[in-house]
Amino acid sequence: MAIHPEEDKSSNTAFIDIEYTSEHKRGQSGIVEYDYLVNATGPKLNFEATEGLGPGKNTVSVCKCDHAAHAWEELGKSIEKMKNGEK
Repeated sequence: MAIHPEEDKSSNTAFIDIEYTSEHKRGQSGIVEYDYLVNATGPKLNFEATEGLGPGKNTVSVCKCDHAAHAWEELGKSIEKMKNGEK
């Protein structure tokens, strides 16, 4: 999987590269466009599992109290941008 937060020649919006694991499509690849992406790394904090993830990087977390407080601040900023018509 590869995360592409900006559009490119493959897509007019943010997208991820995927590889199917279902029996009838196993090994095939594709893209999934997204407006908002949640990358859940599992029950243990493992931000290193995906490059660029973690507090102070390209993401917010709600796994710890201080992370959740930061996420709340970032959500407020995003809401204000959306109210102003920004992406």
